[in-house]
Amino acid sequence: MLIDEMEIYYYVVEYHSFTKAAQRLGVSNAFISKKISKLEKYLGVNLLTRSTRKITVTEAGRAFHHYCSRVVAAAQQGYDLMADIQGKVTGQLTISAPPAFADYCLAPVIKAFSADHPEVKLQLHLGTHLDDVIAGGFDLVLRSATLESSNLIARKLTDLPMQISASPGYWKQHGLPQKPQQLMDHCWAIYSHGHDTTTLELTKGTQTYPVTVHSHIQCTTLNTIKALMLNGTCIAVLPLFMQQQQLDAGELIAALTPYTLPSAPMYLLTPKREHTPPKVTVFIDYLRQYGCGS
Repeated sequence: MLIDEMEIYYYVVEYHSFTKAAQRLGVSNAFISKKISKLEKYLGVNLLTRSTRKITVTEAGRAFHHYCSRVVAAAQQGYDLMADIQGKVTGQLTISAPPAFADYCLAPVIKAFSADHPEVKLQLHLGTHLDDVIAGGFDLVLRSATLESSNLIARKLTDLPMQISASPGYWKQHGLPQKPQQLMDHCWAIYSHGHDTTTLELTKGTQTYPVTVHSHIQCTTLNTIKALMLNGTCIAVLPLFMQQQQLDAGELIAALTPYTLPSAPMYLLTPKREHTPPKVTVFIDYLRQYGCGS
């Protein structure tokens, strides 16, 4: 059984590149190519279709990759177990997180964790989709939505306060709203993967005021929405952690401050394991220590 070749093939498919797989494994491109050819000869099928610009995974290759991912995951769990037995915080810690949360909240956590545990290699995958943490080989996944799966342990890490705001120039041109219904008259940027409306629920005392607003701009990245707010293009709702500095500096001005919006939950998803590696439990402790968890 060609276990080494299976690991190499796994990373070639994950990275869609011989070069990146070679960098990940610390070997040459020629070594990777030789091992893949050996594996294909052993299996008697073509796993990849190669061209000068890209590689394409064949149908057989996609099926085989599933089993290679299980081999790599099982091997990593074995390494983690040995580290656990010895009480070591070591190995590779693979984290998936939303880009904005990583920029503003994870960065100081990673700085402190890496300074205290330089033997742990961190691999960050930034995105917003709910990835399969087992197939993807992730140790930790941070998301604002949970995922129904018998293979995952989900826990709420924290609640993120939200705030409606815009630049002083935008408010000067369009007027600062005094009532929730006036929000409907403004130019909105909405974080969305296809929906052009969103319903906001503003609360004051015991009364809730639902307001449906239509987007002028739909965007899939929060950092771009923030840039559009700062240059006076639009109004938007963002997590407070993304705009607190600009609110304090007067570069953004909050709207309807007597009202509150529901907080956005941030969930921590981890794969179910017989033994949780020390690197995972210690990193979670750092998240809470640095205010990323309740």
